Amino acid sequence: MVALRLAPLSGLVLVGCLAQRVDEAPSGTFVCAEENDCDDGEHCILGICEAAAGPRLEIRHPEAFDRLAMPDDPSMPIAIPISIGGDNLELVEPHGSSDDEPGLGYVEVVVDGEVVTRVTGGNLVAGVAAEVAIAAVPGAHRISAIARTPSGARYDNIESTGTRLVWVDDGRPHVAFVQPWPGKGISVQETSVEVELAAINFTFVPFDVDVEGPHGHAHVHYDDPFPACAADPECDCCYVAVVAPESQSAQRPISAWLELPPAAAGDATLSIILRDNSHAPLLDDGATVWETVPIVRHDIPPIHHDPTAADEHTDGG
Repeated sequence: MVALRLAPLSGLVLVGCLAQRVDEAPSGTFVCAEENDCDDGEHCILGICEAAAGPRLEIRHPEAFDRLAMPDDPSMPIAIPISIGGDNLELVEPHGSSDDEPGLGYVEVVVDGEVVTRVTGGNLVAGVAAEVAIAAVPGAHRISAIARTPSGARYDNIESTGTRLVWVDDGRPHVAFVQPWPGKGISVQETSVEVELAAINFTFVPFDVDVEGPHGHAHVHYDDPFPACAADPECDCCYVAVVAPESQSAQRPISAWLELPPAAAGDATLSIILRDNSHAPLLDDGATVWETVPIVRHDIPPIHHDPTAADEHTDGG
C-alpha cells in the first residue's frame, strides 16, 4: 500500500474542485490516485481515501442493444423511458458550494455527448425513472448516467458511470464501438487496447464463411480520417486490427486486441469500417459503413478528470 499524507503532493495532478477538496481535507487525510494507494477496506474517492465505497450506477432500461424503430418522420426525436439504479449515492439537489460530502450528489444523464437531464431525487436502489429523447438518426446512440457531487465534481471511480448503447434501426447495416466509449483516456505508455464492436443488420463471420444477408468482418484504424480513408489506398491499407470471429458467425458483440502506435499526449480517434469477405469495404447503397470515436492519449493521468463523455464502465454500450 502506497499512501501520501496531504503535505507531499508532488507527482499528483489535481484539477479544479478536486484540488480544493484536497486542500480543505483534515490534517492526516491520505491522498490517493487509485484504490491501491489506500489501506485495506478504504476506497479512493475524488483523490482522498474514504471508508465508504464510491457511487455505483447502472442503466437498467433500456436493455443493452435495444433496437428503436426508425420513425416515419425523421425530424421528430424518439422519446424513451430510462431506469437508473445503483447504490452508495444519496440523491440531492446540486449547489454552488465546494463542501462535498462523499455519498451525496446527483445523476447527470448524457445522450450522445449532450447533457439532457439531471436526477436529483428518489431511491437509486429501487431505481429512478426519467425520459430522454434520441435523435431519429439511424445507427448507434449512447446513453450515460454519471454520478456527480453536489458541487458538480464528477466521481472518479469507474463504477460511478453507467452506460447503454441502443440502435435506431432503419433495416440497413450499422456498426459501433462498444469499447472504448467515446472520450476514453488511454495512457501513451499503453501498447495495446481491447476493442469491442457491435453491429445490426450485419453478421460477423470467419473469412471462409458465407451466410445470407450482409456479412464479413471489420478493420480498425487509428487516427485515420473517415470516410475519406476508405477511398484512399494509402490510408485504407493501414488498419491496426482485423476483427472477425475465429470459428462461428456472430450477430452479438465481438472483441479483439489491437496494437497502439507510438503517440504523443493529445486527442486521437479510433475508426471501424465493415468489410465483405473479399476484404473490400462493405457497401450499402454505394456507401461505406463505418464509425469513428474520439479517445484521449494522456501522459500523466490526473487523479480526477471530467470529460462530458462516459468512461470505462460499459454495460451494453
